[in-house]
Amino acid sequence: MYKDILVHIDASPGCARRLDMGVALARRFGGRLKAVFAQQELANASMIARQRSSALEQAAAEARRLVEARAAAEALDLTWLETSSGHPEVLVRELVVAARFADIAVVSQPDSEHWVRSVPNSLAEDLIRYSGRPVMIVPLEGWTGTLATRVLVAWNASREAARALGDALPLLHGSAEVLVLSRHAAEEAGVQDDRWPGIVEHLKSHGVSAVKADWAVDDIGVMDLLLTQAADHSSDLIVMGAHGEHESLFARSGVGTRFVLRHMTVPILMAH
Repeated sequence: MYKDILVHIDASPGCARRLDMGVALARRFGGRLKAVFAQQELANASMIARQRSSALEQAAAEARRLVEARAAAEALDLTWLETSSGHPEVLVRELVVAARFADIAVVSQPDSEHWVRSVPNSLAEDLIRYSGRPVMIVPLEGWTGTLATRVLVAWNASREAARALGDALPLLHGSAEVLVLSRHAAEEAGVQDDRWPGIVEHLKSHGVSAVKADWAVDDIGVMDLLLTQAADHSSDLIVMGAHGEHESLFARSGVGTRFVLRHMTVPILMAH
C-alpha cells in the first residue's frame, strides 16, 4: 500500500500531470501527498551561493498555493516541503533523501526538448538508482489518466525486476489484465522452454491474475519490442526493473533506461 506519496513539484508544464498522478494514488490507497518543491535556479549569483533567488521563492509560493488548493478540493492530507536551494546537485540530493521517507515517488519523464529545464535531466534516473524506493515516471504526453487497468510487466528474473514487481503489487490488484513479458535470445527462437515458470503462480498467490508471453528478440530490439507491446496491449502502466548505467532494464546491454524514458508514452513504475 502506498500511504505516503512523494510528488515532485515545480513550475514546469509537466507538474500538473505529476500532481494528477499523486492525487490518483492517494485517493486509491487512502494516502497523503508529500509535495516537494524542487526547481533549478536560473540566477547565477544565487546558484553560486546556493541560495534561493526572489524569483525562485515566488515560484515556490505560487506552486504551494496551487497544490494546497488541489489537496483541499480532493480532501487529501498534504505535507509541503521545499529544497534548500535551486542548485542542481542540492535539489537532486535532497529529493533523493526525501523519497526515502515515502512509499513511492512521482516524477516526470525527462524533458529532452528544451535547453532550459526546471530540474536536471538525470533526476528520474537518480531517484530510481539512489532512493531505494519505487519511482513512478509520468510521460510528458500520451497519458490518458487511467492507471494500472492493463499492466505490462517486463520480466527477466533479475534482482531489479523482482524488486519492481514486488513494489508494484498494490497496483496490480484489481487490474483487468496483467501481461508478463519475458524474452530469450533471437537465436533461440523455436526453443520451447519456460525459464521462469513460477512468475504467474507467484502473482496468483497474491490474488493477481496474469498471463505470460515469451518473445525471441536480440538486445538491439528489446526496448522497441517492450514499448510496441505496451501499445498493442493498450497498457496504462509498465513495470520494470532499472539496471545500472551500462546495463539495460529488460536486457543486459545497451542504454535501456534512457531509451525507455525518452520514448515512453504511458506511466512506468521503475525500481532498482
